[in-house]
Amino acid sequence: MTHTLPTQTFLGWDAPLLPRAASVLLDHYGRESVADLRGAILVLPGRRARHRLMECLATEAKSRGIHLIPPRATTVGQIVDVLFPPERPRASPEAQIRSWALALLEAGVSVLEPAFPHLTPETLRARREGIAAVLADVKAELAQEGHDFQDVTRLVGSWDGFQDKDRWQALSLVERRALEILEKAGLEDPWEARRRVASAPPAVPPATGLEVWLVGLAELPGMTRRLLSASGALLRVLVHGPAPSTATAAAYDDWGIPVPSFWAQHSIPLRDHQVHVADRPADQAATVVRILQGMHPAPHTDEVILAVRQGSEVLPHLAHQLGREGVRTRAGGGTPIENTAPYRLVGAVAAFLETRRWESLASLLRHPAAPALLEAAGLGEGLNEGPEWADFWFNHYLPHTMGGSLPSVEEGTDRRTARERVSFARLIRTLQAEGPIASFQGPAAPISHWMPHVMTLLLKAYGGGTLQEHQPADRLILLTLDLFREGAEALRALPGTLDERVSGAEALNVLLTTVRSSAIPLEADPQAVELLDWLEVAVDDVPVVLVTGFNEGIIPSSQVGDPLLPDRLRSQLQLPDNTRRRGRDAYRLTALLHTCPTVHVITGRRSAAGDPLRPSRLLFQTDAETAARRVRATMAPQGTHAPPRWGSGPVRPAQQSAFQVPPEPEIQVAPALLPNALAVTAFRSLLADPYRFALETLYGLDSIEDAAREMDGLIFGSLAHDVLEAFGREALKDPAWPVLKDPQRLGDHLAAVLRQRARRQFGTHPLPAVALQCLHLEGRLRAFARAQVQWSEAGWEIRSVEDRLEGGKYPFPVDQTPFFLRGRIDRVDYHPKTGTWAVLDYKTSAEATPPERAHRKGKKEWVDLQLPLYRHLVLGLRDAEGHPIIPQDALERGSVRVGYVVLPQSPHDTAFLLADWGEEELQGADERAREAIRVLRTGHFIFDPERSRRSGFAGDPFQSFLSAGLYGAAPDADVAEEVSPS
Repeated sequence: MTHTLPTQTFLGWDAPLLPRAASVLLDHYGRESVADLRGAILVLPGRRARHRLMECLATEAKSRGIHLIPPRATTVGQIVDVLFPPERPRASPEAQIRSWALALLEAGVSVLEPAFPHLTPETLRARREGIAAVLADVKAELAQEGHDFQDVTRLVGSWDGFQDKDRWQALSLVERRALEILEKAGLEDPWEARRRVASAPPAVPPATGLEVWLVGLAELPGMTRRLLSASGALLRVLVHGPAPSTATAAAYDDWGIPVPSFWAQHSIPLRDHQVHVADRPADQAATVVRILQGMHPAPHTDEVILAVRQGSEVLPHLAHQLGREGVRTRAGGGTPIENTAPYRLVGAVAAFLETRRWESLASLLRHPAAPALLEAAGLGEGLNEGPEWADFWFNHYLPHTMGGSLPSVEEGTDRRTARERVSFARLIRTLQAEGPIASFQGPAAPISHWMPHVMTLLLKAYGGGTLQEHQPADRLILLTLDLFREGAEALRALPGTLDERVSGAEALNVLLTTVRSSAIPLEADPQAVELLDWLEVAVDDVPVVLVTGFNEGIIPSSQVGDPLLPDRLRSQLQLPDNTRRRGRDAYRLTALLHTCPTVHVITGRRSAAGDPLRPSRLLFQTDAETAARRVRATMAPQGTHAPPRWGSGPVRPAQQSAFQVPPEPEIQVAPALLPNALAVTAFRSLLADPYRFALETLYGLDSIEDAAREMDGLIFGSLAHDVLEAFGREALKDPAWPVLKDPQRLGDHLAAVLRQRARRQFGTHPLPAVALQCLHLEGRLRAFARAQVQWSEAGWEIRSVEDRLEGGKYPFPVDQTPFFLRGRIDRVDYHPKTGTWAVLDYKTSAEATPPERAHRKGKKEWVDLQLPLYRHLVLGLRDAEGHPIIPQDALERGSVRVGYVVLPQSPHDTAFLLADWGEEELQGADERAREAIRVLRTGHFIFDPERSRRSGFAGDPFQSFLSAGLYGAAPDADVAEEVSPS
């Protein structure tokens, strides 16, 4: 093939690229009063540059008073298809990925083992969509330089010590099969079409007579160069830079493209006052605000561009902090579809159908569109009480998957628990049998079969008529739904050979893969500051550019540890490697510094998680003295480097949050809202911290989540109590029960009851740790069986198990004003020989804490009153016939003792532990209770940080806003610094 080299025109750096390019084009095509550019095709680095150049052409033509006949404008990625229209039907991106997915499945794990050694048939089927998308991208990248997978196999096979030949041979087999699948479908892979044309160009060049202008390109793939040469077009290049001198002769190649090796070593004219060092992402955003505040006169929003990488941690902080200053922002790249609610909804449905695990169900139920889907399945009523209802169910039953036997309702369960059991059992059954989600059940079917079901799902979720296009959030959803519709239509149009039979979940994943690279464009906003990717910024012509995230791996970008195309292999294949990326970005920064009046770069020290970041190496691509100064400035410990502030404008203080720590320094509760009864277990909290008690008990504040992966102490203890209660009731029925005399038989009985209760509560598929905890609890129960037999042999008899309290409460008047105690006593035993009653409470904590240590501090200060107050509660117990369990005079006679039955981790410590408090000590406990009730009756609760700290615990739900200093801490004075010669 004869290669035609383009004519080069150097535009210099004394003006921005696009206005200068427009001027050159009008000079070239202007004839009297008309500039006819119909014979020209303009090739720009990206869509934004393409639109902006057309604007510049129109503006320049108007200023010259001539009529413009506009040219065609396109991008580097599209020019080949413009010059060489397809001769055969081209495979769409969807068809390409489908061909790879089918080829992977046909190859199987044995063929793929060198490339993906840990795949199993199950994981291959589950992951092949993602693998297919990756391989399609790799093929596209290789094809840019004219390679296929077989070329890589030949190349790596010639390298000594390179171990990837088997991997690429396996992948080349898959590639060959994917191409065969496309050919069978009557489609041609677009990359193979380009390779075919490049190897055998048409006898009559298709673009003869046209002029193709390459404008300000920093990269041009080898395949594109070859096809441009074969097109027959007259090639012209407008180079953004000055004409080469003797010193810069190697700066550009024959196509006017910057030579990376030259620019990677060329000194970058970045001045110290243009470099800023900030700590974390929020500090980078604060630095942006500070710089803009210091500009006089203040620039208009359309005169400023902020360079920020898509997905950068700085992005949300920029939007927030500029918004506080009254400045709107607009992400020029649009919103990635993965960040939208419909995308997450489809992903949640797919995950639920695929795994049936709690995590996937919880994600689905928490989605904002979940109520609409539940209503569509006839589940709206009674199942939409708030976001906590699903977490409540999970924390009580700890399911692992939603299959098998679900927890059942049992008589005597409290109303809320019973309601949630019924609700969830109904929900699981219905989700799998009715409504839009259930429509994805059933046997495998062609992908096209599932697409109408997807649209029905989205229609049910968002078709309620509440979306309004003029509302930004609604507009985002509507545009996302359009992209899903386009993706579904593309998959419905797949040829029969590509229309694979898959499950409903797999079909959803196919659609997600199809739309994953899409972005939703945002509405134009002339009053907003544009947030653009760095690659789009360099060719723009705004007067102010602020570059955030000026760190290694971002600018310049780099790839480390690519499993398929490591940097050495990229270099050999002439693909963009880290050296080329560095040279490209060095050139772009140099061009920007020359043509943009105001440029600032901001490098971060740490990520949001606190991980250290390295400053961009482009900061140090300068003379040795400047580089050393910048090393000191960027690496110095925070706060030790305090150069003068940039600009003359004052830095406005950050707005103070209206959120107080704590939320209310004092809580005042109206007397009518104060309780006249209290559970005996609540006194511990009231004594420890009245303020926290008011939040928990009076306001009912609590936290609920589904992070648990095992039974917590409350659920573990409740399960143990259920088993022990069942045992106690059996013993009450038959005091001569033989099992009470045999530790082995009693242990077996308790273990059997435990298994029955655990299955009833957790179903057949609980979290894995729950089964282990049940085994551990069984060991504790067997230790209890031994202690119980010894207790019985000592003469104690069980007389009451979880009996009701008459009226639900017992009077405990304070200062001649009625007050009541509430509580539930686990068990009451009686010793006939001594006439002593034992009021017992089961404890399943890890350690065997005796009553004295649990209730008093230093044998003087009462910190818990549960057992002492049980002495009063027990007098209100009634049996099934309404008779008192304990005589009314038992307390006066001192024949009532209180204690614990401890079932700790160590079986050797299992024991019945009775307290040895005398009457004087117990009277002191009663008075302590009265003091606490008097505090409660004031209704006035003051926050005490030290008291709150002492009463906290691991996993404390109140710690986030009762811990002093957690919010509102003043930022360090020098989190944002400038590099200064000083």
